[in-house]
Amino acid sequence: MNMTKTFLATALTLPLMFGNAAFAGEDHGKGDRDGRHHAGKQCGERAIMQQLDLSEQQLEQLKAQRESAREQMKKAFAEQGEQHKAKREAQHKAKQALVLAEDFDKAAAQKLAANMAEQHAAMMVHQLEREHAKLAVLTAEQKEQYAKLKAKGGKDCREDKPRRGHKGE
Repeated sequence: MNMTKTFLATALTLPLMFGNAAFAGEDHGKGDRDGRHHAGKQCGERAIMQQLDLSEQQLEQLKAQRESAREQMKKAFAEQGEQHKAKREAQHKAKQALVLAEDFDKAAAQKLAANMAEQHAAMMVHQLEREHAKLAVLTAEQKEQYAKLKAKGGKDCREDKPRRGHKGE
């Protein structure tokens, strides 16, 4: 009985191990975490930044910014993670109470929407602040090139990407 279990476990795990190893070094046409492939083009922030010919000092400054942001996020999550989770759950319950209520309470819906919009605005301000700090590392010429690449790259990538819900021709 024990030998059968061992054989069965081995027979089930070996194909999984070798199957994953076979695919480990291949790209499979997918984009990496920061850049997406569209018809052979690299799209995304990482691809744009790589085209700017950044100096070693600029690369170090950007790396320091990323590490600082990561540490701040870890610290904020450790300190306020449960509080944010409780807020999200409370908002979800409030939304459910609104939509499932016998009569729609427009004032409560507006209050909930305003609260959610305020939180969204705070996140956007934080995101814009980080992006500004990132771009402050660039020279004037690099900023100009960044803006051109951002406009061009975004347009090229959007053209190649099919719209959601629409079949390609």
